[in-house]
Amino acid sequence: MRRRSRRDAHRVRGCVPRRLFAGLLCATLAGAFPVPAQLDLGLGPGVAYAQRKKEAKRKPPPTRKVQTVGKSERKLLMGAQEAMAEDDYERAEQQLRKLEASDKRNDYETALMQQLFGHVYAERNDYERALKAFEAAISTRALPLPAELNLRYNLGQLYLATERYEEAIRTLEAWLELAENPAPRAYLLLAHAYVSLGEYRKALVPAKTAVERSPEPKQQWLRLLLAIHLELDQLVEAAEVLQVLVAHFSSKTYWIQLSAIYGSLERDQASLTSMELAYRLGFLTESKELVRMAELYLYNAIPYQAGRVLEQGFSEKRIEKTEKNWQLLADSWITAKEFERALPPLERAATLSEEGDLSLRLGHVYLQSDDWANAARALRNAIGKGGLDKPSSAQLLLGISLFHLGKPEAAEKAFQQAARHEQTKRSAREWLTHLRRSL
Repeated sequence: MRRRSRRDAHRVRGCVPRRLFAGLLCATLAGAFPVPAQLDLGLGPGVAYAQRKKEAKRKPPPTRKVQTVGKSERKLLMGAQEAMAEDDYERAEQQLRKLEASDKRNDYETALMQQLFGHVYAERNDYERALKAFEAAISTRALPLPAELNLRYNLGQLYLATERYEEAIRTLEAWLELAENPAPRAYLLLAHAYVSLGEYRKALVPAKTAVERSPEPKQQWLRLLLAIHLELDQLVEAAEVLQVLVAHFSSKTYWIQLSAIYGSLERDQASLTSMELAYRLGFLTESKELVRMAELYLYNAIPYQAGRVLEQGFSEKRIEKTEKNWQLLADSWITAKEFERALPPLERAATLSEEGDLSLRLGHVYLQSDDWANAARALRNAIGKGGLDKPSSAQLLLGISLFHLGKPEAAEKAFQQAARHEQTKRSAREWLTHLRRSL
């Protein structure tokens, strides 16, 4: 079996398609902009933070004087908020339009209005208008700093959703510098932005941080980290991620990927074990998967198991009946010294082959069993099809078969053909001498 190169492992990337990144973003943004529960406090959309250790205490953020909200303005803002809570975004927008028409708003009321406009647009997946609304709210410089910080996080998500990746990176990195206990999801968004620009090395640290700080393994996050490791040709690290994936989200894809990567790392026993577990779990059902399982058994000097996998696959009609697959089954039984079991698949492979090599091998196996008639038939087929590396060897073996069949004249012709070639001349002459003495 051919040993895999490191580049071979990149075949597993197909299991982490590019469209995953878009799906990952959609899943991450879903429900990311909840309506503030206490609007009159001036707080923006909340962000669920995960606890993390600090390397050093951050300086407390500066304070900002916040203006008050008028009675009529408060009524419209609360009305918009209540409508959004009922998913009535049309009514919410109507309330906000009334407030927008007023020329008595202060900057704080304008910021709150634009903030809610942003939520309305975001819920409608109108991210461009949501971006403009959030940017307008921030530009007032009237929101409390914690609220502005949360709004900047939302802004980073929207830049990402609208494929403005460089702006997303700048916004999210600045936010991470200021935020207390950033949620793992924030690091994931930053990693996604870098990946979207093809900056895999820069994506690695935030992707690892997101996974490490998540309270429980998340499949899509792990898949993103796996894709980054593969792009960077970090196969050892990719195997470690796959170990987590198979432990928590066992699937055929992950087991096969893990086996392929171990093979590229020349960890042959681990590659076999991973594939064998997938087989025992019932994941391997396709022809190429079962053939790969058998090849691994053969490569690791376990031919009997290879034969059993292939034989069962053929009987269950899961393995394609090709010349190559029949030959693999025959090779498995021959290596396991199960010559009788090797004959039927080798016959099928030889019949399908247009060249004589497999018929020559078939003749060899029949000779092992002293089945001279079938050996002679197979060897004649081999000579007739041609394409042999050593045609004189086939003539020599044919002569031996014919001699044991009691056909001296035909045997003599075959030996004479073999005697014309340097490689078989000596053996052929010895057999000719033996033949003539036995007459």
